[in-house]
Amino acid sequence: MIDSGLALTKNHEGYVEGVYLDSQGHPTTGYGFCLDPVLSFQTVKEWHEHKFSQEYAKAEKAYDTLGLDLDAVRRSAVVDLLYNLGTPKFLKFIGTLGALKMKDWLAAANHLENSAWYKQVGRRGPRICKLIRDGTWESLET
Repeated sequence: MIDSGLALTKNHEGYVEGVYLDSQGHPTTGYGFCLDPVLSFQTVKEWHEHKFSQEYAKAEKAYDTLGLDLDAVRRSAVVDLLYNLGTPKFLKFIGTLGALKMKDWLAAANHLENSAWYKQVGRRGPRICKLIRDGTWESLET
């Protein structure tokens, strides 16, 4: 069951212990991490969890700089977007950001649905839009 932002983003990223090529052909592992020099950990999974925690914390910190005052569910959806896109790309979603600041949930989701991102991310797109529109974790269960 998804009941937190952390669980949402882990669910969207999925977990692959081995190395695979992402949709852009980059060697990737764990929760969608492009490979970089690996630190010393007992297991690959331990490194993946560490890396996920670092990147998720960066996304949460980036959210704090946006000046949005969202409920926990919508905040989690935006943190998921920041994790997935990175802050520089997310900031290009001007219509979405403006709608979120105005608390116009329908417009914010509609802007996302009309983006290239939405077409590239599979189930993540509809789920994030649903969370933004409805503001409840239960909306993912339907």
